[in-house]
Formats: sequence, structure tokens, C-alpha cells
Amino acid sequence: MKTTIAKAFDYFPGNHDLTEETIYNYKPISKEDCIPIYSGSQDNILATAFINNKAFNKKGKKVIYFYGPCLILTKDGSAGLLTFKGKNEGIFTINHHACVLKVKNNWRKRIDPEWFCLQFKDKLFQCVTSKSDNMV
Repeated sequence: MKTTIAKAFDYFPGNHDLTEETIYNYKPISKEDCIPIYSGSQDNILATAFINNKAFNKKGKKVIYFYGPCLILTKDGSAGLLTFKGKNEGIFTINHHACVLKVKNNWRKRIDPEWFCLQFKDKLFQCVTSKSDNMV
């Protein structure tokens, strides 16, 4: 059965105004409140930084947290890079250079997000119009 990404996945944008100052002001103080931050500037295997689980962005808006299974799609920097995050990888957050894609309820029995990532990440990366800023 053919479909589109928009019909099969829910799209969640990353956090705006997640600045270095914000990350410093909401630094984790224990292992329990230590949330990894992923970005559009790398492969999203290793976190770029960590933030407290009760953080607010620079404009006072609560930071949005995510959990797997899902895909992280980078929009800037390493644009087109797709990374799978499993349900056992814990809570994480992303900045506005990336977004999270979660399989919609009516597609969960038909799409395995880990398989989707392995199958389509190279094809998706080839579709990016400008690779001048892609470092991964």
C-alpha cells in the first residue's frame, strides 16, 4: 500500500530559543533530570548537550520532550539526516534545526520506524537540494 510521509507520520517541530544560555541556566543537577539534546548539526547518536527536565526556553516557554520509537529528521546543518530513537533510549529533546517523526496510530502495524530509517535515510539524504552545510 502506497502512502506519503505526511499521511503515515506525525510531525513535531523542535524547540526554538534553546540557546547556550538557556542550557546553562537549566543544567541538570542529577542523573534523573539529565535530558540529552540533539541537533541538526550532527548525526544525533551522541547528544550535543544536556538540559534539566523542567527547562524553559529563553522566552519562558516550556521545553518540549520526546521519546521513542520515533525518527529525528535534521532540517539544517546535516539536512536530510534521519536517525532512529528506540523506546528504550529514554526521553530527549531537540532544537529547532530538527524535527521528530512518529508513526501515526493507524500505520503502527504496517511501518517499523527503525526499518524505515535504515531503508530510506540514504535516499532522503540524496534529495536535499543543498549539501554545502552538511557535515555528516
